[in-house]
Amino acid sequence: MILYKELERAGIKFEKNAPVKELTSFKIGGRVKVLISPKSGKEAALAVKALNRSRMKYFVIGCGTNVLVSGGRINKAAVFVGDMEKRCSFKGKTGVNAGASLKLGTLLGRLAKKGIGGLEFMAGIPGSVGGAVYMNAGAFGRSIGGAVTHVSYIDKKGKIVTKANTKGMFGYRASIFGKTGCIITGCSLRLKKEKRAEIAEKMAEIIRERHSRHPWRARCAGSFFKNMPGMPAGRLIE
Repeated sequence: MILYKELERAGIKFEKNAPVKELTSFKIGGRVKVLISPKSGKEAALAVKALNRSRMKYFVIGCGTNVLVSGGRINKAAVFVGDMEKRCSFKGKTGVNAGASLKLGTLLGRLAKKGIGGLEFMAGIPGSVGGAVYMNAGAFGRSIGGAVTHVSYIDKKGKIVTKANTKGMFGYRASIFGKTGCIITGCSLRLKKEKRAEIAEKMAEIIRERHSRHPWRARCAGSFFKNMPGMPAGRLIE
């Protein structure tokens, strides 16, 4: 197949008829036609262009903590970006550049050591920076979109783009990236200075609360149901 030849020429790792269940926190999912594992944004962009030329449908998977993959044979490609961009750099006193594949827990730990606060409400949320931006993850009435200044992504044509956060980019557990099917490679955040001890205590308190509510030893994808206006999802489900 032309797709496989193009991936080989570009040095992009891929596997035919590959299982994907081990890439999800539920450990559920069948086999995809091909699993593509780019190691950088440049490789991911090349992979998207190759997929477009071969007219093969695909979906993107990162940490797999907010996705349920069907069983059996899936006649699509999966682009795994969990090992792609894990950078974390700081700009000034409160600016942060984070790669999409960086785990949220790792990001929060590095922010706490620097005395940078503003994302403590995300403590205990599983997944990566890219997934959090993609769905505008959050808790306790706040979302990561409120701290984002720019997002870098690969569009459906395989072009690498950086876009400033403008009105309408983020909504409740949603973003424009979910509608356009882009692959997020990173983001820039503007946060605030706080005392390290206070940041640590806020996160510890949130973790304690989460431990009291969620089955941490189970195969869990976190709390991913949307709340209805005036009615928390948990109460409605019960």
